[in-house]
Amino acid sequence: MPASFVDPGNATGVVMSVPGHAPYDYVALENLKRDASLRGLGLRSSEVKAIKPISLIDVSSYSDWPAVDEVKKKGISEQNDPRWRR
Repeated sequence: MPASFVDPGNATGVVMSVPGHAPYDYVALENLKRDASLRGLGLRSSEVKAIKPISLIDVSSYSDWPAVDEVKKKGISEQNDPRWRR
């Protein structure tokens, strides 16, 4: 699936995504769910919208999805939000 920080022209273009624990991955997934051009990418909207983060590890002081916690705390909703750089 596409993301602003993935360059498919570099190496294989295959990237592991961990939206439950990596804030960039979570925001990229949520942006993709709202992307009207999914069909042009060969992706079914219903399949992408059905993707939910899973918990891989327990991180104290966070819920099962630390990425979701951080993104909501910082109010970030877009991959290109300048607050990522802070």
